[in-house]
Amino acid sequence: MPYITSKRKDGKFCNYKQGEDGKPEGESLACFDSLSKAHAQLRALYANEGKSLIMADELKAMMKKESDGAMHPKDHYLVAGETVSDFHLRIKDKQGKLSPRLMGAAHAALTVGYRGNKYAGPDKEKALAKLKKLYKQMGMKWPEDKAEKSISIWDLENKVRGAIRTKLMEATGADDEWDMPYYSCDIFLDFAIVKAPAGLYQIEYSIAPESYEITLGEPQKVKIEYVPDDAPEEDIADMEDEAYAEMLKKSADLTVIKALGENRVGSYAVLWGDEAKKDLTGEFFDQKTEELTTIFEAVGKLPYLYHHGLDETLKTAVIGVVDTLIPDTIGLWYEAQLRMASEYEEAVKKLFSEKKLKTSTQTFPVARRVGKNGHIDRWPIVEITATPTPAEYRMQPVETLKGAFTEIGYADIASVFKAKLGIDGDGSTQGAEKARMLKELELAEIELLDF
Repeated sequence: MPYITSKRKDGKFCNYKQGEDGKPEGESLACFDSLSKAHAQLRALYANEGKSLIMADELKAMMKKESDGAMHPKDHYLVAGETVSDFHLRIKDKQGKLSPRLMGAAHAALTVGYRGNKYAGPDKEKALAKLKKLYKQMGMKWPEDKAEKSISIWDLENKVRGAIRTKLMEATGADDEWDMPYYSCDIFLDFAIVKAPAGLYQIEYSIAPESYEITLGEPQKVKIEYVPDDAPEEDIADMEDEAYAEMLKKSADLTVIKALGENRVGSYAVLWGDEAKKDLTGEFFDQKTEELTTIFEAVGKLPYLYHHGLDETLKTAVIGVVDTLIPDTIGLWYEAQLRMASEYEEAVKKLFSEKKLKTSTQTFPVARRVGKNGHIDRWPIVEITATPTPAEYRMQPVETLKGAFTEIGYADIASVFKAKLGIDGDGSTQGAEKARMLKELELAEIELLDF
């Protein structure tokens, strides 16, 4: 039984049994005027149990030094083994108080991953159960599972309208929307046009992928400009073709890669379609497409490449780690933590910031299955790419992909490919395809520079 000495408000030093939380438990065993006398009793207590004071001091000294510079005992962690190397998922600060920030980081590590890393150590389920109790104890709301949370386009649009309405009420000092002047609001992909008594205003907005919270930019006054329409009249079929082309353009915009914070990006890896909404190759994904996340679920991450690893000016194909892959009502959303080398970081980051990179995915020929109507029945994603030229299916040699997984810390991907997809070999016969894609990349980069 471990014991602990605690100083009371009256200055007395009292010995107690130590509870599982590291605090005194029950009534005091005895109280003394000095700490040395209290420790003398502890020597006797430990001696009766076949232990010594040195052993007690060793137990007390078994603390782990963290980045905050403090030494932390085992009760500061959700998981604590026999040695400090087995202390994981810290939830208390240096004062020994539960920290909402550390608890949030522990939750992320146990679920979707924290800074690209998921906890894969012992007692994961026990740690989750303990963390849930601590959340309740602290009066904190348990974060929702991203995989279970989705929202329709209609509801997203209404959230944007609601955010703008709230902002206008704050600006006008209105108590409710009925006190405000009339305004109309048209919602577009990443901005809204508000028609107010003072004129037209464009308000940019962004949507947080996890919480769907809306962030509004500052209103910019705009005007309508009329230009001559010299184009010949078109029949209904032409108008439908234009509408279809516009739909494709909006879909493509959803695959533009967006910055989510410091060295973190996200976008849709695939978008759901149907027989009326196919991609430029005449094919489409939907929620029935099989095994999209098979490799991700087996490994816990995917390599994030630049142009499928075919830009030979980069010393490595891998520019990050995909640590989130979640289906929703729009498609398959992913997030990646970038880890680019300094020699090419600036150039690639510039493409990210200017929204000139889109998303492409890759699978193996033998794993790919497409129905007669263009439905993609099976597509196990083996890597996700940021590229200026997203196109139809392309394939890289197996050995190249093995190297990419090794770079992100998973060296035995070959066994996963074989077990899950039946893939083996080195794919060395694809040199012509690689040469063609390199030429395509070169032309695309010239276009971006000209732009």
